[in-house]
Amino acid sequence: MKYCVFLLVLGFTLFGFGLLIGSTNPSQEITYQIVHVIGEKQETERKIEETDDDKSYKIEAYLPYTPYPVLNNAIDSLASSYISDFKKEIQEYGILTHQVYSLQITYDVYSYQNFVSYVFWIFMDIAGAHPNTFIRTITFDKKRQEIVTIDSLVDKYPNILNEFSKISLEELKKSEKFNENGYDDILGMLESGKRPVLENFKSFAFSEDGLILFFENYQVAPYFYGSFQVKIPYSKLDFLDFS
Repeated sequence: MKYCVFLLVLGFTLFGFGLLIGSTNPSQEITYQIVHVIGEKQETERKIEETDDDKSYKIEAYLPYTPYPVLNNAIDSLASSYISDFKKEIQEYGILTHQVYSLQITYDVYSYQNFVSYVFWIFMDIAGAHPNTFIRTITFDKKRQEIVTIDSLVDKYPNILNEFSKISLEELKKSEKFNENGYDDILGMLESGKRPVLENFKSFAFSEDGLILFFENYQVAPYFYGSFQVKIPYSKLDFLDFS
């Protein structure tokens, strides 16, 4: 099998970027499409770079581009909302001299059978006490051509939140992050962050060896503990139907 990698640089007309970036000026037109071809498999990545004339802020977003319009629309919508919120925040708080505000979006990709999951890491620094990192996921059913959300999982498996809650608490208590400080003093926060409600389990991904739940900063522990991940083997979720 032959392997090759090549780069394709495109201008501002790349699909979807007009919606993401909005009005243009010379400092906003740097966009790239990077195409990796490995054998018969093609993976495409888009990059957005934007700054203002004073270079007081910088936006850098890496986004996948897929063969599925529904999935691309969901990805574009997610990125667009964070870019819009970032610009709104820095305008509302006022731009400080010698302060560079930044937004960076990167992602990981997982797959299992007919499903592909993208995990987006959104890093936002707007000159607060510390930067914020958000975790958002999009899972797509390639067979049915539809987005899979925690709401749709609950509709299909009404008890899934209870299972997520029980298993995640067991696994979170085993985390190495609690080895030094323990979790007794933050048990209330841990309990609240894993309660069986939709908001607590909206970020998930189907990987080859299990379903991964993502808990961002502040959800189950104070900021300095960082984010958490819990991987649940499919053997513990044998009620899931992947057909």
